[in-house]
This record gives sequence, structure tokens and C-alpha cells, in this order.
Amino acid sequence: MLISVGNLILDKEKRLLYSSDKTLLSDNQRLLTVFILLLEKSPEIVGRKEIIQLLWPEEQVSDWAVSRVIADLRSLLAEAESGDLIKTIHGKGFRLVAAIHVLEDNVAAGNTYESGDNDSSRPLGFKRRISIIVTVVIASLIALVYFIEDETGISTLEPSEENFTSTNEQGSLDYQALAIKPTLRTPLNIPLDKGWWASDVSRLRYEKNGVNYYSRGDVGTTIAYEHFGPDFLHGANIKLIISVDKEYKKTSEGIYLITHQMGGDWLLERCFFEEISTEPTLYECYLDEPGLIFDLAENDYVHIGLMEENDYATGRITIHSVTIDYPLSIPIDTSWYTVPSRPTQYDNGVSFQPNNRSQNLSVTLEGPLKLQNATLSFTFEADQQYIDAGADIQPYAQRVAGVWDGEWGCWVSNADILPGGMTTHCKLAEAHSIFDIEAGELIEIGLRTYGLKVAGEISIRGVTISCSTAFPDCGFNQYD
Repeated sequence: MLISVGNLILDKEKRLLYSSDKTLLSDNQRLLTVFILLLEKSPEIVGRKEIIQLLWPEEQVSDWAVSRVIADLRSLLAEAESGDLIKTIHGKGFRLVAAIHVLEDNVAAGNTYESGDNDSSRPLGFKRRISIIVTVVIASLIALVYFIEDETGISTLEPSEENFTSTNEQGSLDYQALAIKPTLRTPLNIPLDKGWWASDVSRLRYEKNGVNYYSRGDVGTTIAYEHFGPDFLHGANIKLIISVDKEYKKTSEGIYLITHQMGGDWLLERCFFEEISTEPTLYECYLDEPGLIFDLAENDYVHIGLMEENDYATGRITIHSVTIDYPLSIPIDTSWYTVPSRPTQYDNGVSFQPNNRSQNLSVTLEGPLKLQNATLSFTFEADQQYIDAGADIQPYAQRVAGVWDGEWGCWVSNADILPGGMTTHCKLAEAHSIFDIEAGELIEIGLRTYGLKVAGEISIRGVTISCSTAFPDCGFNQYD
């Protein structure tokens, strides 16, 4: 049976989708199976569980697998310039919104079809004709409502994990051959001579055992080193080994490790430790709070050190060592690729000119990696032409193979894209087993374009992974 859906023609039995000019658009059985389900249920809502039962009746898959299929189906329809035929009904499922007509049940050779608008159209039973007429009327009314709300006929829903998910599977891509490993930056040891600042510099001493400071209970006593950029500290682990004398331990209620960016936004990250010791002890503070960014330009600097909890502690504080452990970094080289395929350039990063409303600039990472609760940080630039086109950008991470599960809740709306470049962060789920990448397994990360119109150029300058406190090195030591 041939069915007209909007400006498309569906051969229901053969599961073939054509454009109005008789061009074959897709024979993807999985996508068209879901499309037919939406069509048969229209204008009713199809829930995620119903799609899972249809496609994976014997498998345990998550809702992300459904999101991926719906996203790929939307991309297919978008390429056919069919508008937004699939509406997300948040918390319930999906609904097909289109005018539906039954045509001649015949597809001729050469991917052509005969229109059902002539006298040879197959007669339908009375009940069936009534059912189709009612369906068409209801669907047309729904489509009209959406069209009135937005004269373009395109959904104005905000982007979400239900709207957009994973990449199309590319059989031509050899992900294993493309897979690379993150690189681990050498930790930076802060010198214990010069460069230090204190509330009262006269009490600061540089000795063999480290930097000493004698506190007299001054309000807001601070002992810190001035660390200058350029440097990217978001996701870094600030590690200090400190000790105090008995007098200070007795009079103090605790101490803060601080990283304070001076000037600009005056960002401040503080980690409090109530228990302090007279013996040299390691204390750590991660700079991974959502939305908190320490991206230092050449003349920017931060104070890294200690701040007292109360203003009546007296005694000696000794800083024995200060180390900055940096997040993992991702090489920007020819291992990067686009899906669908587009030419890429490698000059101060990796860049490409998207020609598809939904296109990925990606790299595949090889396990073992423990990325639970890790933060991906992408430093990228979208040129003015891309911004003017009105397209958004979606950072993502997804397991390669299997159900292609992953994180698709991160988003940079067009209005938030900064000309000249910016850094955006995407935090992965804390307890999601999908981010426990074993040896031999792969995960893909990258940026995805999305818009009714895309143009211009996207460039990725750098990518880092800030590991969680549970897995400080993201399992990187397993490479050894």
C-alpha cells in the first residue's frame, strides 16, 4: 500500500520511503518500522516502551536507544525538507503530525510509483474509508494548530534529550581503527620560593621544609601563590601537603583550600577541611563545580593556597608542597571525523563546514576509561556565518556499538554562542555504567550541529576530560 504522509510517499509493505518527485529516500528498516508505527497510531501518542517492545523485544535497552532512533528519523525527514512531522510530547512519547492519504498500491520498477489520484485507485471498504477520513481530518487539524503557533510549521520546543540524540551508525567508519587514547598532562609543581602572598607578608618565611606562616588570628588570613596563565584549570585537582603546630590545631576550627581567580569574574573555589594535622597531610580540591570555569588568559592569575576558617586561630602553618593535577586532554589530529562525512581541516585545531542540519565532528576514545561523573570541556569556535544561520551546538558522548547509549542532555543554544570562541562543559552521569569503558570498548565524543539551516564553519581548538573524585585519573593508569 502506498500512503502519502505530508510531502512523502511510503510503501508500507516494502518499507520504502520516497520523496514527492519519486526519489527513493530510505530503505532503513528500523527507522521505517518506527515511522509506520507512528503513522498507524496517528494522531495518538506512541510511548517509548512501545517502541522498545517493537524493536528490541528480547533485549534490555534504555530510553536513550529510543531517542537515538527518533533523532535519526527526524534527520531523515529533515533532509527531505518535510518539516517537523514528529512531535515530542514530554513525559509521554511521540506523535506523528501530518496529512495522511492512501494512494495506489503499486510501485513500478526504477523506484517510481503511480499516483492514486486516478480512477484506478483501489476501492476501500466503507469502514476503512471512514477511518482514514477521520484520521486525516484530525491529523490535519493538529498540523494546522502547530502551523498557526509557528508559521514555519517547525517545532519551537526547546532542545532536550528527547529532541535530539545520537549519531547515525556509519557502516563505512572503522571506529576501532580511528580510536585514540587521551593524553595525560604532566602535573605542575608550584615552587615554594617567591611568588607567594599572605595577609601579612612579614610573617611569611621560606624554609627547607616549605613555606611557613605564623598566624595571629587575623580576619581572613590567606597564604597563597600567584599562578599566572595562560592555563586551563577547570577540572584540575589542586593538591597541598600541609601541617600545623599544636597551638594552631588547638585554636583552629578548620581550614580552606582555595583557588581564587583575581579580576574579571573573581571566581572562587573553596574546599573545607575540619580535621587538620600536626603531621604533613595531603589535602585535595577539585575545580569541577558546574558552571565554574578557570580559563586563564596570558595576563590572568589565580591565588592557590589556604584560607583560615576563623579569625582567632593562632600558630604556625606550613605548606610542604603544592601540585596541580590537570585533566586528561584529547589530541586534535587526523583521528577526528565527521558524520555524515565532510572534509576536515587541521590548522589550530580541527574544523569543518557543515552542510547538514544534524552533523557531528567527533573522535573515538579507546578504553579502559572510567568516565562516570566526568566533565567534558570543549573549546570551540563557530564563525559568524554559523551564528547568523541560527543553528545550535550539542556536546555529547556515546558508547560505540550496542545500543549507542550516552549523554545528550548538554546544549549550547545559538544565542549563547560567543563570537571568537568559547569553552562549554558537559557533565556525564554519575552512576551510569555506560561510561565505564572497558579495554577494547569505545566511546565517541564531539560536537553536533543542529538547526533548520546550517552554514559557516565549526572549529574545535581543544578538548579536556575532568575526571571525577571517585576516579581521579579516569582509570588512565590502566594503560600502563
